[in-house]
Amino acid sequence: MRPRLTGSSLAALLAATAAQAEAPEKDHAASGLAELIVTAQRRPEALQEVPLSVSVISGDRTRAEGLRTLEDLSAWAPGLVATGDVGYGAAPLAIRGVGGANGGANFFADEPVAVYVDGAYIGRLSVSTADLVDVDALQVIRGPQGTLFGRNATAGAVLVTSRRPTPRPDGVLNARWDSLGAFKAEAAFGGPLAGDGLQARLALGHAHRDGFGRNVITGRKVGGGDDTTARLTLRLTPGERSRFDLIGEYRRQDAEVALIRIAALTGGPADSPFVPRPDLGRVLDRGQYAFDTPGDLRSETKAATLLGEHRLGRMTLSTVSNYRRFSLGGSGDADNTAPADRTGGPVEAYNTVRLTHEQWLQEVRLASPPDARIAWVAGAFHMRERNKVHPSIIQNAGAFFRLGTRATFDAGQTVRAGAVFADASVRATDRLTLRGGARLSREEKVFSLTQTVLTLAGGFAPPAGKVVPAGFAVAAPPTFQATRQFDDVSLRAVLDYRFAPGALAYLNFSQGFKSGGFNVYGLNRGFDPEEIDALEGGLKVELLDRRLRINAAAFRYHYENLQVRLPVTSGGIDIRNVASARTHGAEAEIAVFGDGFQLDASLAWLDARFTDGVLPAVPGSARFAYGASIPLIQEAIDGARLSRAPRWQGAITAEAWRQAGAGWRLAAAASLRLQSNVFYLETNQDQPTYQSGDWSELNARLSLSPPGGRIVLTLFGENLLDDRHVTAATALAGYPQGAINAPRRIGLRATWRP
Repeated sequence: MRPRLTGSSLAALLAATAAQAEAPEKDHAASGLAELIVTAQRRPEALQEVPLSVSVISGDRTRAEGLRTLEDLSAWAPGLVATGDVGYGAAPLAIRGVGGANGGANFFADEPVAVYVDGAYIGRLSVSTADLVDVDALQVIRGPQGTLFGRNATAGAVLVTSRRPTPRPDGVLNARWDSLGAFKAEAAFGGPLAGDGLQARLALGHAHRDGFGRNVITGRKVGGGDDTTARLTLRLTPGERSRFDLIGEYRRQDAEVALIRIAALTGGPADSPFVPRPDLGRVLDRGQYAFDTPGDLRSETKAATLLGEHRLGRMTLSTVSNYRRFSLGGSGDADNTAPADRTGGPVEAYNTVRLTHEQWLQEVRLASPPDARIAWVAGAFHMRERNKVHPSIIQNAGAFFRLGTRATFDAGQTVRAGAVFADASVRATDRLTLRGGARLSREEKVFSLTQTVLTLAGGFAPPAGKVVPAGFAVAAPPTFQATRQFDDVSLRAVLDYRFAPGALAYLNFSQGFKSGGFNVYGLNRGFDPEEIDALEGGLKVELLDRRLRINAAAFRYHYENLQVRLPVTSGGIDIRNVASARTHGAEAEIAVFGDGFQLDASLAWLDARFTDGVLPAVPGSARFAYGASIPLIQEAIDGARLSRAPRWQGAITAEAWRQAGAGWRLAAAASLRLQSNVFYLETNQDQPTYQSGDWSELNARLSLSPPGGRIVLTLFGENLLDDRHVTAATALAGYPQGAINAPRRIGLRATWRP
């Protein structure tokens, strides 16, 4: 029989949870694997008791493995693919082949991987490139989470939790430097301000990157930037039955986004987006970029979150209140060619954008005692968003019969989203538990767009049949306005069975919903919602006094109205729906703990394909000048693979430690990640320019700690085999531009706990 959580024990439990979150590094004196606590079912539970596929990456591990942002998470959790930034701070995430519209500039489109920061849902794609500072843990929940996490969790959810204040004074200083000219420092200090009733924690971080590429036009390094983060957390405990956490956060990011041209491009009418440039291998290895328009990016985030926990008898009332404002401005070269490349004509194109996103969010949940025979959680969610693009400019010197165009888009969108949900579990026997849940959602989107397209130069324009002056209006339609409403009911049903101590088997059916929306660059009705039905069976086992942990799952998805991003050869993007797709695969995670060592490994196999659908596509044999409008074909994509859906993915980390004498401790670790080829385009998959290729990255580190363990010095190496590959490819004016991974780096890291 499980012990009851009474009102008088709440404060002690919260203090113990906070103390566990602050545990410095790995406890090398432990006798088994650490118990992992997750909130995948909206309440703290042991990982091995949750009938879901969940991976946990501790804050200490993010620092040890050099995980600076969510972009770096590919393969660290099975089934997770994190692409590189392809512009405007956009680095979309995908789980099990479900990743939404690929590429950048999806300013108003929702993502299918819901990201939560300290319990608050983040409505726009603005967190994936943010620095991870003073993080307690990352949770990656795989599979649709439409019932408990709601909107836009068709692929799953990523939960980012920062460290909380503790009853005792504590702090940590971390500094890291590497051979690529990157430096990161973070400091966090906390403790009581007014006895046990008020505690605080202040976290500060700054990261500088020189960049690992060089612009052949200017000769200087590119791809660098600076990130600054400040977070203040106040914890108020007015009594043993209540607790409040107020979290204020400020982030500023200054970066130079650098993309590499993947296709051969001269500016002439014989160019093709599907013919790789002949020097692509050398360019990737050397990090050679070519752009005459700086790819500068400036973003700022201001956020405030209030979390509340209240004991009402044996029930718990939880509240989440959040305000967040994200602003971004920047520009980027769209052709990435040097003057010497432009032998066929003008290839000078760039994009600029200025956007803001504001959200107000409120969620309320009421939960029964976790040890009740019938345990439940019910709640309501409301969110309001206001998004503006003012303006987005696409300038292309080679468009409109070589007269060049400047397209300006001013767009706005207001979103109102609400939901009610409930989830319950019944212990039918001591071993068998039945679970079920439902969520009713409604969203309304109000959209407006003003668009103008003007020529850059004067000359003869065939569509007009005459000579036109510079500034001639190619297109200036009236402002487009539209409102759409989306309703959904998502269900969940789970059966789990504990067939032995430390052994759980489960069967899980779940649904997910991602609302439709509008194209920032299109005067049309927009695109429809996408829906997913998922079936998953899993097994979770701990053996040998918690020295061996094996978690495995197999799954099958059916997807309808999948939203995909299509390139537009004259500039901009288009998002369309595809009729249906199906995904099936299997994953396993294994952890082994021994005397003086630990081994963690994961492996994922995935087959994700479209089963029905037709999309506009550039003909594979087409030849056209950059920026030209060309007729498209309708390509049947039955059997094509979903983008960012690798067939194989794996990771393994081995760590060993020992006492080196006189109280000194020595630890060594090595990790290997690998991933098979992925596509970055749903059409034209017989062509080579929208693919990543297979890749692997090997990391290693050696740590030394003096007596007392307050100081840890680490020598590390990342991507030691110097495997260079494309981490994302996006179409700009129909031609592929790619982000690439960092080369080999060697560095030092120091941690001090005063």
